[in-house]
Amino acid sequence: SAIFEGDAPTFGTEIFTGSFSLTIYYYDDATGFTSPTWQGVQTRMLIRDEDSDGLPDSIETNTGVFVSITDTGTDPNKPDTDGDGLGDSVETKTGIYVSDTETGTDPNNADSDGDGITDGFEVTIETDPNNIDNLHTSSEMTTARSESRALGRADVTNAPGDYNLMSSVGVFDMRVSQPGISMNGDKASMNFTIQSSNNLEEWNNEETIRREYTMPSDKNFMRVSVGPQLEPEPLTTIATDTYGDKLVYDESNYLYVNDENTPLIRNGVNLRTDTYPGWNFYAIESTSSGYLCLLKSNVRNAIITFSQDGNYVSLSIITDLSAYEDDFGLSLD
Repeated sequence: SAIFEGDAPTFGTEIFTGSFSLTIYYYDDATGFTSPTWQGVQTRMLIRDEDSDGLPDSIETNTGVFVSITDTGTDPNKPDTDGDGLGDSVETKTGIYVSDTETGTDPNNADSDGDGITDGFEVTIETDPNNIDNLHTSSEMTTARSESRALGRADVTNAPGDYNLMSSVGVFDMRVSQPGISMNGDKASMNFTIQSSNNLEEWNNEETIRREYTMPSDKNFMRVSVGPQLEPEPLTTIATDTYGDKLVYDESNYLYVNDENTPLIRNGVNLRTDTYPGWNFYAIESTSSGYLCLLKSNVRNAIITFSQDGNYVSLSIITDLSAYEDDFGLSLD
């Protein structure tokens, strides 16, 4: 019996007569030297994994052809035989991608589906490395975009309410059947027809309007402008404001000077008639620098100063209203 350290011993070429026996012991830090059984030797040979790829060397047959999970054809000295970025142990060659640890690809073929893209990269970009049809040509993408647009239009048309759009119900559209003006000498004539529809496709004639005009002698051109311009509703005037500039308010009680072009603003917020509880907005008049606005309560009076663009400047309580009567042009009692 002998103990060998390092490489296994070699025997020379001399002729040896007689007999000898050789016993090989395994050494383990925990158990020391142990005498193996032949079954133990086989087990150690079966679990040996030289490239640490998770596949025992015994099944990596290095033929380059995957036969089964016990005859993978891979190189036992390379953890990624085909160099596609996927370890041999995860390429199961089932043709079905399950996960990154069971890709279904061939461990001996870097491009299992032959689409020109390595299996490892296809996994990275989340396409199927076993199916070339997972990628699309530019022609296929053009067709897909066209079909998507058509489906989107149909979806919006069929259910406009889902997109906060107005449906065809209640829509009344004025179309000009023959837009333009026909001329005959100094005479001009214009015809247009008002039409209605409940589906925006079929239209019914409601009224045809015909007008004739005499061309003004100092004009060379005429045109038809279709579409009414609605005038805004007038704002309500504070009842006590009867002189000069008017203090007005809209349906939401927001305050303005004369019209909506000059709102009364404080800290970026439009003042309302009820902004100051217990106080009533009484009147407003312009000055050289802006506006004076009078507020009245049961026992007190106040003046708010605004800039020319309606922004709040200051507020002061006043006791002598007569000092402001000339500004407001009326008795303030």
